[in-house]
Amino acid sequence: MRSYALALVKACHKRGAPAIGGMSALIPIKNDPAANEKALAGIRHDKTRDANDGFDGGWVAHPGLVAIAMEEMVKVLGERPNQWHKQRTDTFGAKTGSTSSPSNRSPSRPAQQHHVGIHYLGSCWPATAACRFTT
Repeated sequence: MRSYALALVKACHKRGAPAIGGMSALIPIKNDPAANEKALAGIRHDKTRDANDGFDGGWVAHPGLVAIAMEEMVKVLGERPNQWHKQRTDTFGAKTGSTSSPSNRSPSRPAQQHHVGIHYLGSCWPATAACRFTT
């Protein structure tokens, strides 16, 4: 996933498009202050990494997390609306953690993946309450 994230920043910025980071899987936890602090620290870590990698914005799973995510983005972006000036020249692939291999491919896999993607869009995505943020 690390190679994918960095390659996404590279591709987007090369084309003058904003690179929007992924959603942290963590959410605030009510009625458990210790677990909540741990979750918020994890979200802060995720968004700090995204900002430092060159992402221009991102997603959070709960509206209450926008302030934390924005704080981390603004630390890196400052007054700039994006990080297009950060043009990655890295090469990504097997040496940086890609797990794709010919043995992992079969003629039926693309159809299966397509079905899963359509199912997700049709049944899960409209019901979510995620938030996108950009500076």
